[in-house]
Amino acid sequence: MGIAESRPELQRALPELPQVALPAPPVAESPAVELGGQIDADDFDNADADRFRRMEIGNWLDFVDKDGKVQAGKLSWVSPISSRLLFVNRRGVRFCVASPEELAVMVRLGRLRAHVDDGAFDSAMQGVIDRLDPGSATLH
Repeated sequence: MGIAESRPELQRALPELPQVALPAPPVAESPAVELGGQIDADDFDNADADRFRRMEIGNWLDFVDKDGKVQAGKLSWVSPISSRLLFVNRRGVRFCVASPEELAVMVRLGRLRAHVDDGAFDSAMQGVIDRLDPGSATLH
């Protein structure tokens, strides 16, 4: 004989469970780099696409927006499933995810090029390091 049968006074109804509202599915993110207009998927150089397929993690490219502003992007990750390349800015924030073919189209449109290292960033960082180096500190 079970407890429920021997002590029916302990049996109670389960409390009403609250209704759970599921969150809405995420809205598709708009890409940080917009190509603008319709792009013919065949309008790219296969050599450029192959170069992007072989690109190593850590390499930099210059992305040019529609206003001509240049932003450096570092290849941070390549999807093993879709082969899409993820680029981050100098702060490590994602701003472009594209296939090698899409990147080749961007080259053809003048929106992507090899990174031009003008040395300004490295020079500024070296200045900071020099000021932090205790061996180079002077007492006043």
